[in-house]
This record gives sequence, C-alpha cells and structure tokens, in this order.
Amino acid sequence: RSRRPPALSSSTSSAPSDPLLKMAQEGDAETQVAMGIRYYKGEDAPKDYAKSVEWWSRAAEQGNADGQFFLGAMYASGEGVAKNEVKAVELFRKAAEKGHAYAQNDLGDMYYFGRGVSRDYVTAVVWFRKAADQGHVDAQYSLGWMYEQGEGLSKDETKAAEWYRKA
Repeated sequence: RSRRPPALSSSTSSAPSDPLLKMAQEGDAETQVAMGIRYYKGEDAPKDYAKSVEWWSRAAEQGNADGQFFLGAMYASGEGVAKNEVKAVELFRKAAEKGHAYAQNDLGDMYYFGRGVSRDYVTAVVWFRKAADQGHVDAQYSLGWMYEQGEGLSKDETKAAEWYRKA
C-alpha cells in the first residue's frame, strides 16, 4: 500500500495562527510534508517551489519517506532546486527502502533510463516489481513492457499480458 500524504483541508491558511504551520515549525514531519504540498500546489498559500523544497527537506532529514520522495522528485525535475539526478536517486532509494511505492517506481525509472545512475534493466525490474506488488499501476505497466521486450529478464509475453491486465 502506498503511503501518500494526507489531503489538505481547504479551510487551512498560512496565517501566523495557522495550527498546521505551527506543527510544521515544531518539527512534525507529516505536517512538514503537508506544508510542502501546500506551497507546491499553491493551496491556501502562494505557489512557491523553493518553500516546498524547504519543507520537504525538513521532513526528509527526519527520515520521513514522503518527504524523501517529494524532495527526490524536485531534484529529478529541477523544480525549486538545481536539478541533480544523483541526489534524486539517493532520496528515492531512502524512501523506496522504507516501502514507499511511488519512490520504488521512480527509482525503477531512474535505473531504466540511466538517470543519476548507470542504466540497469535488472535493477529497474527489482524496483518496479516492489512497487507493482503494492498495486502501483505505472510500475505494473513498466513490468509488462519489460517482459514484452525482454529487458532485464527473459522475454515472456504471457507474463507481460498478466502485468498489463493488472495495470
């Protein structure tokens, strides 16, 4: 099961009396993740990718898998921070090792395309399978593709079809 951050209430605001902001400032990692989402989406606060990076960095430093994943995505895309695919892989790996399905899928992508690491189809399959086993649709499709093409494992059209059906 994927661990996604809680949805933000539309009644919150970034005012100084905002309890969400206070909790984040006091070091609550889940709330820091939520603050990062708030600034990323521009919900109840101006859209500000740099502030998203700041909040997700705080959560990631505490070992929060969602913070690590979102921060990794920012490094992969270069939004709010200088693009650094090696750092993205490092962050995705930390979250993926904690069972974060989205990080597992994105780490699989990094290995598949050789972004921030050497291209390695076998390792991509490992991470896609971990995410796919948790029901991550993109990872399930990627496994189908890799079975169909014989990339990182033996070509197997039956298994490809099974993964495509799951996706």
